[in-house]
Amino acid sequence: MDKKSRRVSFHTNEIVLKDVKFIVSQSGRERVLREKKKNVHAFVEGIIASASYVLNKEPNVFYNPYRFDSFQHNNAKIENAELCVLKCVNKKAQIHVV
Repeated sequence: MDKKSRRVSFHTNEIVLKDVKFIVSQSGRERVLREKKKNVHAFVEGIIASASYVLNKEPNVFYNPYRFDSFQHNNAKIENAELCVLKCVNKKAQIHVV
């Protein structure tokens, strides 16, 4: 994604990012809660480190706007990570902090 325009640069089913930030727009989350409709208001931002990474575990980061105001990792708020793997499995996003 181009950082200035927030335009998608390419699509992939798996990517490894470093210097990761987990970002939630609180105004977007409030709109979800108010309208009970999904909208894009949470995302993961980082520097591309690799196109793939071998994982043998379940995803360990998630976001649910109806339950939390931030991304969650091990039952706690997460804002940053050194390394993160993003995958698309059966059309569902998975986030793994390595």
